[in-house]
Amino acid sequence: MPTRLALFVSLSVALLAQDDPQDLLMRVSQRIRDTVDRLPKYVCTLTIDRAEYQPNSVLPTYSCDSLVAEKRAANSKRRPFASDRLRLDVAIGTSHEIFGTTDEMYSWVGDNHFDNRGLFDLVRQGSISSGSFSTLLVTVFVEDRASFSYYGDVTVDGRLLAEFGFRIPLEKSNYVYLFGRDRSEHVRAGAVGTFLVDPKTFDLVRLTVRHALPAETDACETSQTFDYGRVRLGGGDFLLATEGRLNILSLSEDAENHMAYSACHEFNGQSTLTFEALEPSGSVSGKSDAVGPEFVLPAGLPFKLAFTERIDTAAAAAGDPIRAKLTAAIRARTSGVLVPQGSIVSGRIIKAEHRYGQNKSFLLAIRLDSMMVGGMSRPFKATRDSGARRFAKSAGGLTQSVDLGPLNAGQDRQVGVFEFPGAGPNYVIKSGLESNWLTLEP
Repeated sequence: MPTRLALFVSLSVALLAQDDPQDLLMRVSQRIRDTVDRLPKYVCTLTIDRAEYQPNSVLPTYSCDSLVAEKRAANSKRRPFASDRLRLDVAIGTSHEIFGTTDEMYSWVGDNHFDNRGLFDLVRQGSISSGSFSTLLVTVFVEDRASFSYYGDVTVDGRLLAEFGFRIPLEKSNYVYLFGRDRSEHVRAGAVGTFLVDPKTFDLVRLTVRHALPAETDACETSQTFDYGRVRLGGGDFLLATEGRLNILSLSEDAENHMAYSACHEFNGQSTLTFEALEPSGSVSGKSDAVGPEFVLPAGLPFKLAFTERIDTAAAAAGDPIRAKLTAAIRARTSGVLVPQGSIVSGRIIKAEHRYGQNKSFLLAIRLDSMMVGGMSRPFKATRDSGARRFAKSAGGLTQSVDLGPLNAGQDRQVGVFEFPGAGPNYVIKSGLESNWLTLEP
């Protein structure tokens, strides 16, 4: 009889533990800690599809409160303005961002190293967010920042899940919103959110977080939603974000980012990391060539390129490698061939943006970084040649002028921009596209 009583008490305690939301939360948190502890051994490819929308209505803008309420009720009407795609590699390390360091490192996809540049150094324009690989999980579940609530069990797609809420007050928040010209202004913001967990496996299923922004910023709120799943890596499996969405809501426009993680694999290393270059889906080129010793070309030498591969604008992304070949030799100003005709030049797509509406077009920005010389890949710098040349102003008569168009102060000199007016979402740039460039000082 005492043995049966002990067994009954043991079963009762186990059942009570299963029904205790605080115990469930602790188990979920421990599973997330296990993932975070192992993440520094892995690198994943992050593809970000970005879209900008403008309201259809020409009526005066609403207040932020009414705009947010309308958005949540799915009543907002808007039209697409522009979209682009980014492809990056992300890993855990040390990367210098505003207010110190963050654990996430980024590089263009397939690059052969990470360095101390942060995500905002790589992607200088448009809406972007960091932290979705690991920092957000650490902020909510590992560090002592959030307070939690239990909202009850719900059934989602036939699956029983437990819903929790959380709140991170301003004084404990590490969320920083950058805005203004060149992201030169910033504010901190608190966070509120919800998450769904599987009470059987103790896995995080979905995480949603919102940040209300103060009036001095250029937006009303930001919101992020991430779906999580088990990924098998290195003989085991652990939790990773599979996809997510970022929405930045403002009175003048909406920005939405769709994020997807793929091609996760293990690496070894510390702050500077080397791994085999990947061939991402939609890439326009193969693996990078090994970089040789420094190669110096005099500044101001003209050369012409022809890109050797087609570019499918529906799949191309900033970060994808791109190749071209010299259609004529690069020559010294006096005489002699410095780089022979047909030499391969490599670079990366820096922007791949679709613009919509009456003036639809596709914007392609390219940065060149190396060329094959003597069987080795040599780094060099170049700028797109506009074709305009300085001249002496006429003393009288008709005044000559050259239209240079608008100046983008944030534009990198090494980035060449191509515009394709009328190009739709499925436009394909044929191989053989020619362009003129000038060498830059090293």
